[in-house]
Amino acid sequence: MMFWPPSRFILITLLLSVLASAITIQKFKIEKLQVERDAAQQSNAEKAAFIRALHQQARVQEAEQQTLQQEVAHIHQQQIQRETMLKRIDETRLVRHWAKSRLPEPIIRLHEHGTFSNASAYVQRLPSGDAVQPPRKCTYNER
Repeated sequence: MMFWPPSRFILITLLLSVLASAITIQKFKIEKLQVERDAAQQSNAEKAAFIRALHQQARVQEAEQQTLQQEVAHIHQQQIQRETMLKRIDETRLVRHWAKSRLPEPIIRLHEHGTFSNASAYVQRLPSGDAVQPPRKCTYNER
């Protein structure tokens, strides 16, 4: 068996220990990088899940917005119908008020005298101050 000189032996031992240390350091670095990679993958998965949830939420909100727009259109249509009905009711009130009101005096006198058989009968019943004026010729601008 051959013995190496102590300096060589120490040198080889030292080299082996440095090599072992370098391998150990590399293993730690690899493990650290794997942990970082796993954390990054987990973070990416969480972000992807969050993005999917946001997309789903956006679709739900879009559907709700469409529903609300339809409801607004329906309510607007109902409002128009109610306003139309209120106008009719108001018009009916006005007609009833008009129907209940007293007629003007000349109309009452016409009703009291009965019907006219012709124009001359109408003229005979007029008081002297209310005579019908004779017809006149129309000018070109009045036509």
